[in-house]
Amino acid sequence: MRTLDTEEFVVRLREKLDEEIAEYRRAEASAEAIEELADILEVIYHLAEVHGATVEELEAVRIRKRDKRGGFGQRLFLIEADE
Repeated sequence: MRTLDTEEFVVRLREKLDEEIAEYRRAEASAEAIEELADILEVIYHLAEVHGATVEELEAVRIRKRDKRGGFGQRLFLIEADE
């Protein structure tokens, strides 16, 4: 084991995020999917931290964007958007 500098830590976290997303996509049962989603969140929380945000700040950004642009609660699919 060795301690990574910030730059390599971000690279490795991004690789880990790809890995965890792939595992989520392969999950067949809901319980397994939840486990993988928890792993994804763990990676995301650390990525937010290295980019200078707390979990709470990240959540505030998520809510602000959802309130401005909408979320997925109604299961709507955007086909096209005007620039």
